[in-house]
Amino acid sequence: MMTFTRANVFAAATLDEGIAAFSTSFNQRFRDIFPVPDSPKRDALEAFSQAITSNLLGGIGYFYGTSIVDPSFSYDWDDDSSPTDSDDDNRGHQVEGARLTEPKALLTATPSRSFFPRGFYWDEGFHLLHIGEWDNDLRLVVIRPWLLPLTFITV
Repeated sequence: MMTFTRANVFAAATLDEGIAAFSTSFNQRFRDIFPVPDSPKRDALEAFSQAITSNLLGGIGYFYGTSIVDPSFSYDWDDDSSPTDSDDDNRGHQVEGARLTEPKALLTATPSRSFFPRGFYWDEGFHLLHIGEWDNDLRLVVIRPWLLPLTFITV
């Protein structure tokens, strides 16, 4: 194994060795977490499954900005109680209509960041089923900013 120094950290041989080691580690971890059943097309299914997993994890994007939240919205089947605004100035008063939140960070596994430069709440749940099997801590980091606006708590 090569010793890393400032001079060789970006050398071609160092990168080749690191990529090979990472690839081996990824393949083994993938087989442990997402075993592909034996079949005549096992290798193709495993390669396809690895590509999907890699693209999903690699597609996690970071966004920062305001969101539109309407805590007064409810469906007919919801109960009659409405949430109240958590701002200190308006504590206990009913919130009327949509409002912009303070700018916040959002991590999301957006399938196409160039075409959909925002997260989709519905999709995120499905993405996190797979992401969480791979890395539950990552799933919790991604879901936290999605859930905080629903609690109406400023953190």
